[in-house]
Amino acid sequence: MKHEADRVYSLYVDGGLSVDQFKERYHPADSRRKELEEELPRLQAEIDLMKVDGMSQETVMAEAMDLHARWQHMQGNERRRIVELLVRSIVIGKDEITFNICYIPRFEELTERQRTAKGSRRQRG
Repeated sequence: MKHEADRVYSLYVDGGLSVDQFKERYHPADSRRKELEEELPRLQAEIDLMKVDGMSQETVMAEAMDLHARWQHMQGNERRRIVELLVRSIVIGKDEITFNICYIPRFEELTERQRTAKGSRRQRG
């Protein structure tokens, strides 16, 4: 992209392009360059979140395995405290029991929600 912009500039300097022709050829490349530069921080943030999400999943799995290994050796009050931390609510129905657990959505779910929200804002705007 820079090579192309340099060629257009050289043509302009050498008199091969008028001011209007230069603007017509240079402006799209310059606009695209600015768009890409503005996009870089958002993409870097997504990459960073993916890294954190991957580490979080690994941590959760390690903690779950550790909890499973320790469960049999835990006292009743310790077990109760852990269940109270992990379970948001228990709904007892006529034919079923529903456990609403606390959970952190995966990175993919968060970004999908973000994209959906941005899309609906664009449609309204």
